Amino acid sequence: AIRVLLPVLNWGDSQSSLQSIVAAIQLGLQKVFKGSIDHLRTTVQEEPVKGAAYRKQYLIIYDTVPGGTGYLKQLMRSEHELMGVLELALEALKSCSCNQDENKDGCYRCLYAYRNSYNMKETSRNTAIELLAEIISYKDRLIKTGNIRDISMNTYIESELEARFIGALKKEGSKSLPIQLKNDLVNGKPGYF
Repeated sequence: AIRVLLPVLNWGDSQSSLQSIVAAIQLGLQKVFKGSIDHLRTTVQEEPVKGAAYRKQYLIIYDTVPGGTGYLKQLMRSEHELMGVLELALEALKSCSCNQDENKDGCYRCLYAYRNSYNMKETSRNTAIELLAEIISYKDRLIKTGNIRDISMNTYIESELEARFIGALKKEGSKSLPIQLKNDLVNGKPGYF
């Protein structure tokens, strides 16, 4: 199994972000391994953070074949392998024909899959593209850590409710009344403007 820390609190609408990034990673895995990845499953694990009102969320990718198929081992050979999955997913999402229809925010050729049908309402191609682009922008600044639990969230969002509020603000914008949120210092602390 592989465990990936997801900074969903930093992403605003955490449920939509979570489902969109999970579906995008599954798309990337399908592109890397060129075919069915039905034996690779995903689940989300939450872990409380001492002294904080939020929880860390991890994406667990695991192999259901006893003894494993070697797919996950291949992904962990270097940091470039997993980034390759994300880059292929981003490329597939950007080049999908559903981008031509402004009423669609994903389709069965790119992000939607039967295995994720329960969460399809929260799955968004545009959100996945935004999140993947943000993650990939940091690929040259990766730092090796001893344990994934040692990674600090260093977030300026203090609770999931606050994250949902930021996500709701981002969604409420329209062409006639655009809403832009930028990271800024508020009373000497990181926040939004």
